[in-house]
Amino acid sequence: MKAATRHRVLGITGLAAAALLTFGSLAQAEPEAASVINACVNRKTGDVRIPDPPREGGGHGCDRWEQRVSWNVRGPQGPPGQVGTPGVIADTAPIPANTSDESILAFCPDGTALSGGGFEIDQGALSIVASAPVVGPQGGLVAWRASFTNPTDTVGQGTVWAVCFRPAS
Repeated sequence: MKAATRHRVLGITGLAAAALLTFGSLAQAEPEAASVINACVNRKTGDVRIPDPPREGGGHGCDRWEQRVSWNVRGPQGPPGQVGTPGVIADTAPIPANTSDESILAFCPDGTALSGGGFEIDQGALSIVASAPVVGPQGGLVAWRASFTNPTDTVGQGTVWAVCFRPAS
């Protein structure tokens, strides 16, 4: 490749990289905070337009054959919801020495449903065999189960959590 051609290729490559850096950062700019948007809808055709600028004298900028609409409007606060049961249920139990598969279950209270769960090894050289939801007789998730192994000669301890919620009625 000739030196002049090489310089052109390098120059064009440099310009392309600079353009990508400049315009690529514009695409990543943060959006402005949402504010109320007012528009006018033609009652006959359904066409929507945003008046710019709004009419002087306090008018909203819509003609008489148009209907004013607004969005991004925050409405009044709704009524407070019902007080629910505690969200996390924990069950702690000893894990006997020299066990290969000891399970602890944490059940959700009646009227609630399981959304997740977990476990913790509280004491001892335990290892976890499994940690998963338990399916009830009607098919819903009712508890969280964790199975532990204790290869030592001393008793260990584990805790299992069930994260529960009250389904909307």
